[in-house]
Amino acid sequence: MNLRLSRNRPHAQTRDEFDNSLDMSLSPREQEIARLVAIGYPNKTIAGILDISPWTVATHVRRIFNKLNVHGRPAMIAELARAGFRFERRLRPSRLPPAS
Repeated sequence: MNLRLSRNRPHAQTRDEFDNSLDMSLSPREQEIARLVAIGYPNKTIAGILDISPWTVATHVRRIFNKLNVHGRPAMIAELARAGFRFERRLRPSRLPPAS
């Protein structure tokens, strides 16, 4: 599913339609990684929290970029925030290191 909201599109999605498409197109793991990126964690820290390779984190981040049609973390966070994505922490606090 394409998340791009083109200004040239004849029928622009409503905010609810966009939010629903966002939930359906980002996998649960991508959503969790997006939350951790928004908090400010680097890939290596995210990998440690989720017990996966930093390369796997980078792959998920790249896929999120592609789905949102953005080219960086700040743009990703801005696009997700615009869509109403919730950035609250879902992991147990004991597993989260302090954000730097």
